[in-house]
Amino acid sequence: MNWNVDPYILIILTGFPLIAAAVIAFLPSRRSVMTGAMIAAFAMEFVMSLHLPVRYAASAGMQYAFSVDWIPLFGIRFALCADGISIVLILLTTITFLLGAIAAKIPDTQRKAYAIAILIIESAVIGVFSAADMFLFYIFWEAMLIPAAILIAVFGSGARVAAAFKFFLFTFAGSIFMLIAMIVIASLSQQNTGVLSFSLTDAVQAMNTLRANAGGKLLTLEILLFLGFFIAFAVKTALFPLHIWAPDTYASSPVFVTVILSAVLLKMGGYGLWRFVLPLFPGAVSFFQPYIIALGIAGILYAALIALVQKDIKRLLAYSSVSHIGFAVVGIFSLSVIGAAGGILQLFNHGISIAMLFILAGILTERSGSSDIDGHGGLAKPMPLFAVLLTIAALASIALPATGAFVSEILSLAGLFSYSMWATIAAIPAVILGAVYMLTLVRKTIYGPLPDTRTAMKDLTLREAAPLIVLAAIVFFIGIYPSPLMKLIEPNVKTMLAIYPSAK
Repeated sequence: MNWNVDPYILIILTGFPLIAAAVIAFLPSRRSVMTGAMIAAFAMEFVMSLHLPVRYAASAGMQYAFSVDWIPLFGIRFALCADGISIVLILLTTITFLLGAIAAKIPDTQRKAYAIAILIIESAVIGVFSAADMFLFYIFWEAMLIPAAILIAVFGSGARVAAAFKFFLFTFAGSIFMLIAMIVIASLSQQNTGVLSFSLTDAVQAMNTLRANAGGKLLTLEILLFLGFFIAFAVKTALFPLHIWAPDTYASSPVFVTVILSAVLLKMGGYGLWRFVLPLFPGAVSFFQPYIIALGIAGILYAALIALVQKDIKRLLAYSSVSHIGFAVVGIFSLSVIGAAGGILQLFNHGISIAMLFILAGILTERSGSSDIDGHGGLAKPMPLFAVLLTIAALASIALPATGAFVSEILSLAGLFSYSMWATIAAIPAVILGAVYMLTLVRKTIYGPLPDTRTAMKDLTLREAAPLIVLAAIVFFIGIYPSPLMKLIEPNVKTMLAIYPSAK
């Protein structure tokens, strides 16, 4: 019998982490059991996610559709589908969760709650990247918020409760505006068709009808709806000046949670901008394009300058993350095929390199008991493998040629150049600043004199090194041969930007 998994693969990927969480709830809470169960669950999820790129037909747009009535009274369906861009980000999710689980140690207490919360987050993130119904997207979007905040507040360090509260407040407040906008658009769809629907396809049609009835003019309603979505996604993306939750949250979170936040959850905002804002509000996007690009460039430069003076390694990486994600934003909103493709590729590449950096930062902090950059030095002698991998991660972050970020940042800047030469010139200094603060971090931690208190520090174990080596291999593979990811991204970029007459 020929079993076709395609129609069910997304519901499997979304549901399996929840099944694994339910199983873990009945297992002994010993460290070895919880660690093994988490790694096994994430490994199975990763293997199953490989079905997506293997079976995907690059020229066919949205695929793997699964749709059933969920709340018919309000026109809400449990509808999932994925295109090449969704697949790239789902792969980033499954890779990051698996390698992060291998590298990071599970806490000493409440291990079961920790494992269950992280599995719930993975399920919600994959749901975000595959939801075809606006209300379902919102449910997944909010579903990761509570477990993430709890993980920060319970298992974090320093001002962890305040950081968790700030993370929750900013994300939830931004999401309220998005929910209101979704309800309004669903009502517009009902006026057109007589059927209440939260389908993204119906939403696009409703907004097209609204613009057609207005003779193509930009309406105040479209602007307000645009802002409702944009604010929610800008907060999650940590776009300047809505980034202020990120440094405190990253600095206070446990290692694995920081990896998830920076490598995956940050990308949810960029994905939302692409999947919802661009197709729903082309008039508002064209109107606000120069302002969004200005914010992106301001964030790139501002965060890079702040990173230069950071003394805490986690806060430096947090501001570095804010700066580099700005390249994705300006690439996407350049509304050029090359820039948007580069911006989306940057979401993936940044996820890989920042995961490496935060894992290494967590290991260093655990070994020394301090995240102070100036308190370290000379680690090349007692920790040579750590030194090599930190250097690779730093070079990947600053987009050295032959690393993935080089490809995506060059494409993003090329797209920005097609929009404005002066905007490109304004953004380029951030590349230099990034090299300065990352190479300074490498110099201070790896070279120089070895403090007496650091002489007993041990190098990476096999369990710590293996996932970092895999991440490093991905960095170079994408830098040398980006074609597999670009084949998934580019056709969908062209299709999306076809609605923009100015797209190149």
